[in-house]
Amino acid sequence: MSAHPFLLLEVFAASPGSGNLLPVILDADDVTDERMALVALRMRQSETSFVQTATDPDATYRHRIWTVVEELPFAGHPSVGSAVAVALQRGDSSATYTQQTRVGLQRLDVTIAADRRSGHAALHQAALQLGPVVDPTDLLRALGLDVADAHPDLPAQVVSTGLPALVIPLRTTTALGRARMDPGPVGSALAALPLGDAGAHKALNCYLATPVDTTRAGEPSAPSAPVAEATTWRTRCLALDLPGYEDPATGSAAGPFAAWVAVRGGPTRVHIIQGVEMGDRSDIDVDTNDGIVVSGQVLVRATGSIEL
Repeated sequence: MSAHPFLLLEVFAASPGSGNLLPVILDADDVTDERMALVALRMRQSETSFVQTATDPDATYRHRIWTVVEELPFAGHPSVGSAVAVALQRGDSSATYTQQTRVGLQRLDVTIAADRRSGHAALHQAALQLGPVVDPTDLLRALGLDVADAHPDLPAQVVSTGLPALVIPLRTTTALGRARMDPGPVGSALAALPLGDAGAHKALNCYLATPVDTTRAGEPSAPSAPVAEATTWRTRCLALDLPGYEDPATGSAAGPFAAWVAVRGGPTRVHIIQGVEMGDRSDIDVDTNDGIVVSGQVLVRATGSIEL
């Protein structure tokens, strides 16, 4: 066994005790695929990151991302968190890195706080890919929702910048809160949909979203008016490969979702609040004015070493 630098981070966290927890294992060149899979399974987080030496000469480092079920080609909150972890290890206060993932190279802009207990990272995602528009009726029912809960003006559609997600727009945050993952019915409903290439993934992210009214006091609780004015959205991500079937923050879905909103006449900058129903609120900013840039704050919760 060998020791590796280890960090536990809260990604897309506005304050301690929020965001999506991410274990990051650095200097992981000698960690086998079998060991990575086992470690990720035992960590029981949405994803676990392993940082290795890049094999692409244009990359700063290679990033391996594992769920409890499989290795992912790309993911958002692990990318943002691992960039901060790399900056902390290298002693950088600000930097631009290029990570190598299974779908290619992605740029990350990183800044580290003076006390080196937090940082901020912006992930530049690939171009928006639009997949099939689908009838969500059976899937809504499998999720414990009614057809009337669907957003009246927005379709359900597959979107991607490297990892597909099925956007399911909802009418209200009340409906958003009622959604539940029942693996059998949901799996069957997804299998029956014409999802194209996205259907090949073991567990497609179901990205439920509703625009919210930020003029109300307290937590947003109702749809905002037209999509063209919806600068804040509440979301949930449900999938069969997630511990507990839900993800507190999903940057890989937030990016293409925000670009999809812009394509449909919405604003080019949106703020996404996810994980509220889990008690793990996450705050994600997406700017689609020049590409697709997903950004957020990262908090350091633990550092040390891990023997693998």
